[in-house]
Amino acid sequence: MESGYDELKRISDELTLINYRQEKRVNGVEKKVHHLSIFYFIFQAMILISISQPSSTRCKRWWVPFTLSLLCSILYGITLTHTIYKFVRTRYQLDMNRLEHEMLRRELHMARYETNPVDSPSNPSGVTRELLKPDKVMWVRRYLFICISICVLLGFAAMMLYACHSFPCD
Repeated sequence: MESGYDELKRISDELTLINYRQEKRVNGVEKKVHHLSIFYFIFQAMILISISQPSSTRCKRWWVPFTLSLLCSILYGITLTHTIYKFVRTRYQLDMNRLEHEMLRRELHMARYETNPVDSPSNPSGVTRELLKPDKVMWVRRYLFICISICVLLGFAAMMLYACHSFPCD
């Protein structure tokens, strides 16, 4: 049977591995958002280049690039929303795992000193697992960044739709 220290050490090692995998998952989701955004901007730039020279035939069919840009924006918005939701959920889980890992390391430290009462700390941490919560300031900053990014992307989509409607007829 394992001692309390050995059990805590095993759990800590497992949590370290879980955190590593979770960090890889977060990085993968971030990379997906970057690739989606790059693809979206390149596709919109191609549409803008295609309508940059005004002509009478393009003026009659202004709805083609407009519809193409609108569909691209809607698909991008849906995909981005799903990916951001996945990112926020995964990031929250990673933050909670890190907090729990920190708590386990403290418990490990205390368990090590319990075997030798002379070295035992006099004021152990009174934090319990139920009180673990991620940093609110960090989460507010993260949500603020996401909201500002979405507003910028909505503004870009609106500008592209206006350009698709007005440029071909100038």
